[in-house]
Amino acid sequence: GLVGAAVQRSPEGGNAGRNGGIAVDAARADHAHGRGRAVLLVVGVQDEQHVEGTLEDRIRNHDSRDSYVLSRFVAGLVFIHLVSGDLPRARAEAQRLQLVASDGRIRNTEAWSSYMAACAHLHANELAAASRHFEAAAGQRYVLETRPSIDALAGLALCHQLMRHPEEAANAAG
Repeated sequence: GLVGAAVQRSPEGGNAGRNGGIAVDAARADHAHGRGRAVLLVVGVQDEQHVEGTLEDRIRNHDSRDSYVLSRFVAGLVFIHLVSGDLPRARAEAQRLQLVASDGRIRNTEAWSSYMAACAHLHANELAAASRHFEAAAGQRYVLETRPSIDALAGLALCHQLMRHPEEAANAAG
């Protein structure tokens, strides 16, 4: 899945070290394309701007034929902005992720972009928008991993409950 990972192009595995207050670990990952890549996991971010700058650099310099890699870089930005509470930027990056996923026909990432946009809207108390995005993510629950699928259904029910639509909330909850 997308959770917290950005794909690193370098072939090294193992510990990538500590830099700028960021704990990182690189491990090998095999993709459906048959190419192995190292996955850079950002464990603890103390210098958000450094990590954001690194991801933006990788977005600018990625192989334009590889939408999958680009989607992981953009997803990393969405997570950073969600965790830091920068909701307008999280929504903007989720929208960019949706475009990358759509262009690359990456269904799982399309579902994730809906889920992440829903979370940003929910945290901003934009319940109608959150509901639409949760509904889109829940509609792709068989493409999405189990946890965000369940969260999308719960988020949809929560939005309807907060908007005082108890019937819709009950239907969303199953």
